[in-house]
Amino acid sequence: MLRDIDKPEKLLHFVATNLNVDIAEKQFLLEKTDYKQRAFKTLQHLSVELQLLELKTKFSKEHVLILINNSAIIFCNNNCAQYKKN
Repeated sequence: MLRDIDKPEKLLHFVATNLNVDIAEKQFLLEKTDYKQRAFKTLQHLSVELQLLELKTKFSKEHVLILINNSAIIFCNNNCAQYKKN
């Protein structure tokens, strides 16, 4: 599919079509005949998507660390209670 893209306009069309935006925004982008405006607006959307992915990744990593830490605390608390009984 990407091999068939031989012109910048085709690449721009492909990217705009696959953006994670609502249909109305895609239609707006695809109807633009000024390729510089379309490229600028598409780049803005890609930048937002990248920022969201970075935040999601950061949140996921922090969430995993919190879960691991909480699990370790619970494990230690449970084991300490068992050792005290013995």
